[in-house]
Amino acid sequence: MLAKDARVLVVDDWIDTGEQMRGLIKLVRRQSAAVVGISCLAVYMTRGMKALSRNLELHAIMPYDDEDAVRAILRDNQEKDQSLLYQAYHRFE
Repeated sequence: MLAKDARVLVVDDWIDTGEQMRGLIKLVRRQSAAVVGISCLAVYMTRGMKALSRNLELHAIMPYDDEDAVRAILRDNQEKDQSLLYQAYHRFE
């Protein structure tokens, strides 16, 4: 549960269609909290994500309009990315 009037930065690793992001934003707002921005590693800039980013600040390391390019980069770096995510996850255990 979020505190009333909490300010929330929504963070995700990969945003594809933006549906999950929109759903999470709705959940945050239903608790009377404010989404102050979105941050992610990679985002496929669909029309929906472009519209969402007009209303909220979006920070992405890899914003792409071409889904195939994003998938190729992630596939090429999958082993490295998994290792980094594993290290980051276990750092806080």
